[in-house]
Parts: sequence; structure tokens; C-alpha cells
Amino acid sequence: AIERDARRHDSRIQRQQDMKQLDLLSKREVEVMRLLADGLALKDIASDLGISVQTASKHRGSIFQKLAVTNEVDLLRLLIRIDPESTLGAEVIAA
Repeated sequence: AIERDARRHDSRIQRQQDMKQLDLLSKREVEVMRLLADGLALKDIASDLGISVQTASKHRGSIFQKLAVTNEVDLLRLLIRIDPESTLGAEVIAA
């Protein structure tokens, strides 16, 4: 029981740290992150947001750097750690 409580506490602390990282993102980066989590390609993200593919790519790089992830899979893992009940990325997971 003590070990389980310690794991829950550690998990809660990790989730709070992860959420603080999300606060570092700009509004546009959050938009790009949500679309990445939904499985969209940079070309589609750029089209949806009315920006160039190069700009979308720069936003993705900034997101990865700020959140300390290296790819979309790591990004999804981070988002699931923060909110396991979230529908963010559900389309990718369901596929």
C-alpha cells in the first residue's frame, strides 16, 4: 500500500511537471500540437492553419524542444501521461 501511494505521488508530480511544460507553448504551438496529436501531416497542418509547411515544421521543432520530446510518439506519450482520459490523439490510437 505504501509503495502504491508512493507511485501515485510520483505520478502526480510528473503530471504537474509535464503540465508546466505545456504552459511554455504559444497559442499557435498548441494548435499545431493538437493537430500533430490527431495524426495530421505537416502539409495538412499547414493547410488547416493557413501557414507554410516550413512554418508548421518550425512550430513542430519548437514544440519538441520545449516539451523535451523527439517525435510524435513521444508527444502522444506525454499528452497521455498528462491526461489519460483526453481524446487528444484518439484518432491515431484508434487507427
